[in-house]
Amino acid sequence: MDTKHKGSLSEEPEDYSLDKKEEKPELKIWEYVPVDKFALPSAPAGSTATGLWSSFKNLLTMTKNDSELFKADEKDLYALPSRLEKFVLPEINLNEGADALDDALGDWIESPDLDNSVIYLVGQPGSCNPDVLRIWGENHNAELIEPPDYDEILSGSQTLPGNFPEPGKLWIMPNLEKFFLRDPKGLKKIRKFFEMAETGQIGKGVAACQSFAWTYLQLVFKLHKKNVYTLQAFDSLKFQKLLSKSVTSSKYTKFKFLNILNGKNITGISSEEEACDPFFSKLAAFCRGNPLLEVKLWKEKLRLENENLDKKDEADLKTTEEKNINETIIWVSAELSEPVFPPLMDEELVITLHVLMLHDGLPEYILYKILPFTESKCRNALSYLIGSGFVRNFEGKCFVDESTSVSVRKMLFGRDYLVDKL
Repeated sequence: MDTKHKGSLSEEPEDYSLDKKEEKPELKIWEYVPVDKFALPSAPAGSTATGLWSSFKNLLTMTKNDSELFKADEKDLYALPSRLEKFVLPEINLNEGADALDDALGDWIESPDLDNSVIYLVGQPGSCNPDVLRIWGENHNAELIEPPDYDEILSGSQTLPGNFPEPGKLWIMPNLEKFFLRDPKGLKKIRKFFEMAETGQIGKGVAACQSFAWTYLQLVFKLHKKNVYTLQAFDSLKFQKLLSKSVTSSKYTKFKFLNILNGKNITGISSEEEACDPFFSKLAAFCRGNPLLEVKLWKEKLRLENENLDKKDEADLKTTEEKNINETIIWVSAELSEPVFPPLMDEELVITLHVLMLHDGLPEYILYKILPFTESKCRNALSYLIGSGFVRNFEGKCFVDESTSVSVRKMLFGRDYLVDKL
């Protein structure tokens, strides 16, 4: 007879000693949750994420009065050398993301129920979901479904890509937003996909979709999908944990992070046990919890006093047994530049930005085909957006720059354009 069942007298009594330390649950940096459980990071009391760019000089200032203000001239400082980046920039470990996705989808993988044949993985613009899903798919020997070329989409063909596996074989689709275009012909193929995927005709699979595209598809097709997951936001505590892991990994030097405005130490970096600086809460709130954007903006703010550090080999920082460990001061700059919207934002500029956000980037020649104005106006709009820093062009493909995506989203929302819900 099993006497170890719950409530059995043979179990050891609980220890209710007052001296017993209460252990805090381990902070999960990576966590995939149902989309309705997504929570944006909150800014510290007295500040809002929407006003961060204009007031960033004040975010790092923690002085009691003007006489305490530390006068540092940023023009005398130097950009962080690439050789130090691995020590002071947090590592985005996508394998950890794949493990977290595995935790979220474990029961679904094991279930034979084809009524729940598809999982949708929705992420913010510039999210790491596509790469995480590819790693997860490799771990599960899933068939990778790549999008068709744009000309095929515009042909209006409803034929799905030929490499969908037979039912019983798992598949992944890392870029669902690339399977359609904001065009009546382009929507036929994605409609066909939903019809077949939801009825289990193409077996079980996971489709990752950019959040702007997902919101648009929900509106167009009146989708009320279950099984929609997203990466939980990286708040200040998660970002601090990433930073502390990187900073404490250096064996050659001790890094000290100082506020460029007042010379004070930025806490919450050297150790996970330190109190987190309000700056990190504000950064996380502005980035809407997007870890890749948080790392990018953090990197842009780091400066060094000594340009010679950029020319030394890593061995030059290594300490000897006779000497104490070196200390490298990293200045955290309060200056951030953001492209300024023109006072009168032409509708061509707004529509171009919206389409690029919707599809997470498009080739120029496709933009000329699907935008509702002439090619010359399209060229002029792109030229302005690239020149002002909102859009970057890489090998003929245009993207909204990650650093401006939050501001673009805010502008679109203010003009009653459809935006994502993340």
